[in-house]
Amino acid sequence: LSHVFNHCLPAMDLIRARHNSIVERIIRAIPAHLGKIFREQPPPGPTGDNRPDLTIVSHDNTSAILIEVTCPFEGSPSALEDAAQTKLDKYEPLRQTLLQRYQSVEIYTFVVGSLGSWYKGNDTVLSALHVGYKYARLMRRLCVVSAISGSQTIWYKNMCHQRRDTRDHQQATSTATSA
Repeated sequence: LSHVFNHCLPAMDLIRARHNSIVERIIRAIPAHLGKIFREQPPPGPTGDNRPDLTIVSHDNTSAILIEVTCPFEGSPSALEDAAQTKLDKYEPLRQTLLQRYQSVEIYTFVVGSLGSWYKGNDTVLSALHVGYKYARLMRRLCVVSAISGSQTIWYKNMCHQRRDTRDHQQATSTATSA
C-alpha cells in the first residue's frame, strides 16, 4: 500500500494531484491580509534550491511564513510526526537564509496521511493563518476527504491498470497457444 499510495512512478501524477488538492484548500483558507502568496517558488531573492509549497510574505515585507504539505503513508504510529520533522529539517536552511531578509520567518508543516489521518500540528498551522475555529473544523474534514479521495483514485487506477495488463497478457497467451 505504501508503494502504491506514495511512491509508484506510474501513479506520480495522481499522487501529486492529491497533494495539490490539499495545497489548494489551504490557499483558499488564507486571508488576504496576511500577505502575498508564492506557490512552489521561493520568495524573491537568493534562497537556494528549496521551493516550499507555500510562502506567504507580509505586505510590509517584515515576515514570511513557509508551509510545506506532505501526505505520508501511515505505516507506523509516528509516521505523521516523522514526516513533519523531516520537512522542518529540510527547510531550516531556507529559514535561516530568509532571516537575513525578514524580521521573522516561520516554517509549518501541514500533514495529512494518505489514508486520511490528521496531524495534530495542522491545527497550529490553521491558527497561525488566522483561520477561524468553524472554518478550521471544516478544513480538517475537507483535507481528510481530499486525501482519501485522492488515494481512492490512485488505488482504482492502479487496480484497473493491473487488471487490464493481466487481461491483455491472458489474451496474448491464448492467441499464441491457439495459433
